[in-house]
Amino acid sequence: MNVPILIRCWYKDIEWLRYCLRSIKKNAHGFSEIVVAIPSRDYAVFEPLKLEFGFRLDEYDVNEQKPMISGELCVCHADVICPDADFIFFMDYDCCMDKPCSPQDYMVNGRPVLIGRKFERLEHSESETERCMFRQWLPATLAALGWMPEYETNWRVPCMFHRGIFAPFRAAVEKNVGRSFNDYAFSCRDAYPQTFIEFTPLGIFMLSTCHHLYHFIDVDSRPHQVCMDSGLLVDYGNGSRGNALWQGWSHGPLPVAELEAICA
Repeated sequence: MNVPILIRCWYKDIEWLRYCLRSIKKNAHGFSEIVVAIPSRDYAVFEPLKLEFGFRLDEYDVNEQKPMISGELCVCHADVICPDADFIFFMDYDCCMDKPCSPQDYMVNGRPVLIGRKFERLEHSESETERCMFRQWLPATLAALGWMPEYETNWRVPCMFHRGIFAPFRAAVEKNVGRSFNDYAFSCRDAYPQTFIEFTPLGIFMLSTCHHLYHFIDVDSRPHQVCMDSGLLVDYGNGSRGNALWQGWSHGPLPVAELEAICA
């Protein structure tokens, strides 16, 4: 399989990315390459890191009025960034692989695992974070696709998608909104809560059109065994670990001691 790791980053979070890359170098096996998508204005900042770790830089032009959406569009055009991939593995720069892993650890019988939870569960959740996901992600997904989604699918980092899903997804959005995909995205609200999102509509589109290509897990159907099928337990509550991944929070301080322990 050709499975690149695709990470979006910008200059302010380069130290988070350094730890992420160290952890990948230590623990990741079987991935074809690492691609870091960055604003073209940041190239000089990332070039030394590129030389150190040997990843591929993909530059994109930033709409300075809509920088968040500019980054989200990288996800939606991942098939263009990684044209030879079979699957594309998305990872955040504030995450680290804290145990050995390969693409197969995120698959069941050759199909990528996708985890979701019904929106109606989120609407009535005791968690304000989950109720916020309902209020924000459902209308944004409905607006993009034109049908009422059943599941919220942006439930776990990392996630992996077939490369072939992206072009049909963009075409479906264009057909629904009656304009080009990028024009529609940039017409949306950029500040939180943004009205354009990437991963949930992608997951919903997949479930509706090619669900047989994925191994889908409803969180509520197996709350204590979300992904034991692939040999690695997911902690989807307030925990920071799951499927060989330590997940940080780049809006907080850099936990140097913890990251050094992971990457040593």
